[in-house]
Amino acid sequence: MTRLHRIDPKMGWHHVNNHVAGQGDLFLNDDNRHLFIRLLDWASNRTGVQVAGFCLMGNHFHLVLYCPEGRLSEYMQLVESVYARYLVSQRGYRGPVFVDRFHNTVITSDEQLLVTTRYVDRNPLELGIDLAHYTWSSLLTH
Repeated sequence: MTRLHRIDPKMGWHHVNNHVAGQGDLFLNDDNRHLFIRLLDWASNRTGVQVAGFCLMGNHFHLVLYCPEGRLSEYMQLVESVYARYLVSQRGYRGPVFVDRFHNTVITSDEQLLVTTRYVDRNPLELGIDLAHYTWSSLLTH
């Protein structure tokens, strides 16, 4: 069965997320999280995609992205492929790092953008994490 085409409009806003394959963590330590954030910036410079919000959890991530020229898939391919190669080399992974290709939801209104950004920033609350001290969410940068 073929996959549906990903909707990637110019000047589009997206909520993007992905999970680690299996039961482990996607981010083992702060060095892993720093690398992922650097990759977000590096891929942004290459594609023009802008990160408006993020949250890095143990086994998954959430992003709010603005894509002035589209290019969402190109951006995510850069981020996820480099990070996956790093994890494979660091941990000796066999098989996929991510459970599947990334999931995205196109954000179609200002209200949806506000609700999505709030959800992404506050994602650690679901695990009882104090947001005032959680540095892996864009909440403290807004």
